[in-house]
Amino acid sequence: MNKQTIFLIGVAMVLATLYIANFTDWLTPKKIQIVWRISPASGALAFYLDKEYPLTSVEVVSTEEARTNKYPHALWHIVADGAPAVTATFNYGVEIPGMKPAVSTAVPEPLQPGTDYSVVVEAGSSLKGQKSFSVH
Repeated sequence: MNKQTIFLIGVAMVLATLYIANFTDWLTPKKIQIVWRISPASGALAFYLDKEYPLTSVEVVSTEEARTNKYPHALWHIVADGAPAVTATFNYGVEIPGMKPAVSTAVPEPLQPGTDYSVVVEAGSSLKGQKSFSVH
């Protein structure tokens, strides 16, 4: 190969790298998308994920406490019990098959109207999603 060919291959590689970095999401960490709603019939707080994930952790904390405290008090925290639970929807405080409370004696605490909360969902060590919400 002559110098011109090597130079052109190098330019093509630099342009391809710039394109991948600026115009694709290959290099950005994936996030779990979460939507929530309160059922008018039952009053249950439901969370919906953009697709089914093998959940390893679900945690609900006060948004204000999470801003000021690195380790906020969890109102509800469950973790996978063995193989991760695969689901796309769950209700606050309701048992998810394949998951157990992070602290064996813990029970979900009631949510207070007008308070902002955050739900943090993890699937393995690389996928994470977070959504703020409040109940009325």
